[in-house]
Amino acid sequence: MDGGARARGRWGGAAVAVAALVLALAPATPASAATLTLAASRTSLDFGEATTLSGSVAPPPPSGTAVEIVDVDAPGTVLTGTTTDGGASFAVDLAPQRSVRVVARVGPDQSTPVQLLVRPKLTAKLTGVQLFGTAVVSGRLEPDHPEGTVKVTLFRGDKVAGRADASVAGSQYAAEFTILRSGRYRAQAAFDDADHEPVEATTEARRVRTPPPLHASSNGRWVAVLEQRLRDLNYLVPRPNRGFDHRTGDAVLAFHKVQGMRRVETVSRATWKRMANPRTPRPRSKSQKVHIEIDQSKQVLYVVRKGEVDEIVHTSTGAGGATRDGVFKVHRKIAGFSPNRLYYPSYFDGLRAVHGWPDVPPTNASHGCSRVPYWTAKHLFATMGYGMEVRVYH
Repeated sequence: MDGGARARGRWGGAAVAVAALVLALAPATPASAATLTLAASRTSLDFGEATTLSGSVAPPPPSGTAVEIVDVDAPGTVLTGTTTDGGASFAVDLAPQRSVRVVARVGPDQSTPVQLLVRPKLTAKLTGVQLFGTAVVSGRLEPDHPEGTVKVTLFRGDKVAGRADASVAGSQYAAEFTILRSGRYRAQAAFDDADHEPVEATTEARRVRTPPPLHASSNGRWVAVLEQRLRDLNYLVPRPNRGFDHRTGDAVLAFHKVQGMRRVETVSRATWKRMANPRTPRPRSKSQKVHIEIDQSKQVLYVVRKGEVDEIVHTSTGAGGATRDGVFKVHRKIAGFSPNRLYYPSYFDGLRAVHGWPDVPPTNASHGCSRVPYWTAKHLFATMGYGMEVRVYH
């Protein structure tokens, strides 16, 4: 071999070596990224409902390739999974607990996000709707929200009659309202939090009828409603029953006196209306000790307990100023009739006493005592112990 041939051989070998070195140092060509699609059969769901998530992978991977459905805002949280079929497609059902953005993921590749909106399940019912009764709005909220609050609104017609925030205990809630007027009532419950779509539930309407006028010969459920309302307002009246008797009339008369209404024992539409928003008497003395107050302007007697008027009784004091204003003490008591036919008297100012009497008119008509109806006398006698304060005023 001549010198030129040997030179070409050496240079040819060097070129091959350089070419191999260049190929070794060149970066590897990356594999093509997979393209994933994702769609939902439904994107707005009630809690507990499922949607079908489906899509495809391109280029097609081997059949049975794992596909993960992932929470976008918590990439490490896999909500569910499936595998591709022979056509590189996939489908899986998902019932999310809350609103969530999801993607389909194969290895490092993922689809564009799909937003799923979840509404909680909220129910509401309205019970106990009766005049001066306690209506209850209750229901369930799912999923459980142990620290959640359901906002409850009570409507009378189209006007708001009350609002309440009802705490959720487990999955249940309840709110109470006092019904003060006749009308057509319905309730609406609403819930909203950061993890779910807002939701509302409305109850069926319930009607409260306008009560009728009542008088001494009345009977039926409206009498019981009247008597319970009087008891709730602290007027002394027997346990509610369905008969309007003289005791009911005495309590009605005391109510009218306190309200500044006409002093009668019958119940009119005006009486019912005032019972929805009555004047509340306040004692003159805030002493925490039990004591008696007699308001001669209104002609009523108050039993005051713990600084609040606890019982209200119709009375008739002395005509022409015969009953003195002042602060007195009970100093004498007689169980039964006194020599002057005072029934269970408790004397507080000389011979002036709180006592039962057959006739207790709407105005002041006694000789100086505080007359009360016979049926209240024993109760007041038992209440008024020796030394008890009796405060009399106009």
